Amino acid sequence: MKNSYLLSPAKLSKLHIVSFSLLVIFAIVFIPARSLEAAYDKQHTSHILCIWTERQRLKALTLMTFDSNNGNINILSLPIFASLQGTGNEQSTIGLVWNQEGRDGLRKRLENALGIKINGFIAFDQQVVEQASQLIGTFNVNGRDTTVLCAFEDTRTERRKDDQDVLRAMASTIISPNGIKKVPQLLWIFTTEVNSDIPPNMMLKLYRVISHQGPTILTKKALYGKDYYLDGYRYRYVEPATWKNIINEISA
Repeated sequence: MKNSYLLSPAKLSKLHIVSFSLLVIFAIVFIPARSLEAAYDKQHTSHILCIWTERQRLKALTLMTFDSNNGNINILSLPIFASLQGTGNEQSTIGLVWNQEGRDGLRKRLENALGIKINGFIAFDQQVVEQASQLIGTFNVNGRDTTVLCAFEDTRTERRKDDQDVLRAMASTIISPNGIKKVPQLLWIFTTEVNSDIPPNMMLKLYRVISHQGPTILTKKALYGKDYYLDGYRYRYVEPATWKNIINEISA
């Protein structure tokens, strides 16, 4: 006969998630920034791959670069139709590499193209974006109200060109007095619905930096190149030199 006070593995797992969420919330609200900074990695620059999918289909890809010296957070949008050199002179695209080689294969290809080490990833599916969008609600960008979901879709499809303004407006909403109240629920979504290998101290550091320095530390640019169409599909040819130099450009 089982003891009634023993928790099942499933309940223990949920308990660990709740405990972790409460710990993160406690750290954000109550622990001074200096105490947190003592626990951060000593690495000067971190590169984090942000992956947006709908089931198995890759919808959008960005690279977030965080400079711990000046607190700047630079985001590079990587169109899935952008060319990405393979072995030898073989040319492919980000989307095709994802389909053929998966996340790890794409990560290695990007590291080689950009000449950097990608330190981690954050992968979220369509339903996560929809949940977060509903929770955050509307926010204003250049005089127009929008939502996270609409903003993501419009910038992904290039229907709007003010990506950086969208990013900063979204961050302002989240760190506003009203937005702070929603942080526990956002953290719950993150810890239960998002797949990531980013350590909690890194996420805390990013949040604290944006909270203390403001959204203007956020910059966003897109990987540029020459667009063309072949058999009805859009492609963007990106010069190898552009791949090598783009990280320095977004950090300048």
